Amino acid sequence: MKLDDEGSFVWEQCDGRSTVLEIADRLHGRLGGDPAEVRARVARFVKRLVRDQLLTFDHPGDEP
Repeated sequence: MKLDDEGSFVWEQCDGRSTVLEIADRLHGRLGGDPAEVRARVARFVKRLVRDQLLTFDHPGDEP
């Protein structure tokens, strides 16, 4: 998958500890703009990563 600067930033933030909302807020802090739109873009990108089996979610309380 080829990533632009925004996608690369989000991918690098997927550390197993950060929530999608936290990542979106960090991206917003970096780029500015409408916070709701940044959150929506991050959510769409993360959904694509999950769909393509490049990322999985841990649920609170799951064993590491």
